[in-house]
Amino acid sequence: RAYPEQFYDATWHAPPLPAHLIDTIPAQRLAESPWAQAPIGSGPYRIVRREPGRQLELAAVPKFFLGAPKLERVIFVVAGDAEAQLNLILSGGGDGLQNHLLLSSIPRVIAVPSLRIVTSPSYNVVFLLFNQRANGDRSKPHPILSNVLVRRAIALAIDRDRIVKALFGPYAATTNGPFGLASWVRPLAPKLPSADPAAARRILREAGWTDTDGDGILDKNGQPLMLQLQYPGSNVPRVAVAPVIQEMLRAVGIKVELVRLEGRVWFDRRKKGQFDLDLSQTTFDPTPAGLVQSWTCAGRSGGNVAQWCSPTFDSLLTRAINTTSAPDKPWADAIRVLQNEAPAVFLFTPMLSIVLHDRYRNVTVSPERTWGLLWQWSVDPKRRIARDDGSGPAR
Repeated sequence: RAYPEQFYDATWHAPPLPAHLIDTIPAQRLAESPWAQAPIGSGPYRIVRREPGRQLELAAVPKFFLGAPKLERVIFVVAGDAEAQLNLILSGGGDGLQNHLLLSSIPRVIAVPSLRIVTSPSYNVVFLLFNQRANGDRSKPHPILSNVLVRRAIALAIDRDRIVKALFGPYAATTNGPFGLASWVRPLAPKLPSADPAAARRILREAGWTDTDGDGILDKNGQPLMLQLQYPGSNVPRVAVAPVIQEMLRAVGIKVELVRLEGRVWFDRRKKGQFDLDLSQTTFDPTPAGLVQSWTCAGRSGGNVAQWCSPTFDSLLTRAINTTSAPDKPWADAIRVLQNEAPAVFLFTPMLSIVLHDRYRNVTVSPERTWGLLWQWSVDPKRRIARDDGSGPAR
């Protein structure tokens, strides 16, 4: 069956792999195989050293079919702590840093004359995800968040514009759906209502939540309106955003307990549905057809960890994906259902930002693959430093 994104699927989702190295490895054992633990690389660079959790060293392939890479050796260094990452680049210990910049970090970067900030629109979206099932028990609906009125009220209580302006400035933008700045479908999303705490309180009252004991927290049938919000402690934007959301929801009578977790623990709990609210960040596919993975009924066995399911949305999404002409209305119709059901609060889309030493030339950053054109970068011959001459690689 021919369909509009057939070529995209064949190239984006199915990169070629070396059959002579893996055709004898059973598919279910591929991830733990010696080949996966010591990969080679098939582009302008070869992997020559890999220390999981520490660093990855690449060496140029002189006979790369598009031309020899200008940078002969590159090392990617892993630094889990955001402050350590920033200090490494500010001190000259590294040449480039990929991170989502907070507005408060910018003065420290621009104070170093040799550094510049390279930006590109991204496919990243930060959103507040509502679990549709009970925390840790997917056999039952969530006692609070399964009610769409509560979800809509929470969305109205959160001032997304204030979050972006205060924390990220020009390095992020609000979004009206699961679409990053680079997504072609983003302009088709109907604009979401602005923050309205008074309307949020009215909707919560309509859903039966009132403050019967005067303690400032809404309750219903003796149950306080209290939720846990989990997020990974190593992610700079989410660490900054979590307490702001807590404050905004407290203003409408919702008590939120912040649960800051180590990355692997957070990932495991999220996958198992052990959360009420999850502060999520996802890099979506270049095509909105990728929404099938995390926002459809079929996705509940995979990326749709919150178990949201709307047959109406699924039907409209399928129609939008398969349309061969005039896609604007089908996509807008599907997005409108997603917004109305409020499975999440789509907060903002951060810019793809790289802090980079300004001796590098011909720098291009792609939202699809951040470092995909690294092989075209070069160093200004008049501004070379010691590690450019062999005493150390670009880092």
